[in-house]
Amino acid sequence: MPWRNDDGIRDELKHLRETHRKAGDQLAQRLANGLDDNRRETSDLRRELVDTLSGGLAELRHDNDQLRDQLTEALRDGFGRVHAENLELRARLDRAVEHLAQARETILTMRAEAAEARAPQPAVSGDGGGGDRPTAPSSNEDDYPAVLRQAAGIAYAHIDCHRDTWAFLVAQSANGEHFHLPSDVASDKHGLIAADLSGPTLIAVLDALWHTKQAPEMTAGAQALAEKVYERIVNALSAVEATSSKPTADKADQDAKDVVSIVIDDRPA
Repeated sequence: MPWRNDDGIRDELKHLRETHRKAGDQLAQRLANGLDDNRRETSDLRRELVDTLSGGLAELRHDNDQLRDQLTEALRDGFGRVHAENLELRARLDRAVEHLAQARETILTMRAEAAEARAPQPAVSGDGGGGDRPTAPSSNEDDYPAVLRQAAGIAYAHIDCHRDTWAFLVAQSANGEHFHLPSDVASDKHGLIAADLSGPTLIAVLDALWHTKQAPEMTAGAQALAEKVYERIVNALSAVEATSSKPTADKADQDAKDVVSIVIDDRPA
């Protein structure tokens, strides 16, 4: 093999170095160009992403604003309807209260007229004197306030009657101011009951019966029952008042006579 001289070797090495340098420069230029392209593409993608997100957020804000406006309008309409319905119901309630007040006034007027109609009327004198004079009450029943005062003065009264009569008394008197249902009410197999009524409860019973027997809207049967029971209570109060004015030496006997005993039973003993 022929040997080249040193100058040839140096020229060859120089050529190789120049070739490597150019190749490295070209590679560096291509890398730089690639990086620039990547930066531009990344920047473009970032701008596109930001634009897309901004547009989406704007649309969401718009949709939320519309939904909020629709919800506000719906609530406003709903509240308006509820308010209108409340006003209508209040107006109906006011009218109902007014009608009840008128009905109550009418009932009170009718009761007053009935009481006036049942009051004792002046009787014409039969002695030819030509004048009128009022008749005296025939019994304590005609003096309603006096009967209530008698009932107020007793501790308790014992009553014997049928359970249906007792149910009538309770139904008529339950709304009375002083009525208290006795806790101990005894009954037997025949439907008869026995109970002790306090003085205030007896007042409530008398008051209810007095109004029932005079109320024109009550049935004839209710008025008859109320009048009969009222009469028995008045008679029992009068009987105790009569025996109390004649005391006996025996205290036990006197205590027994002082108990108001009301018996509502016309059967033979």
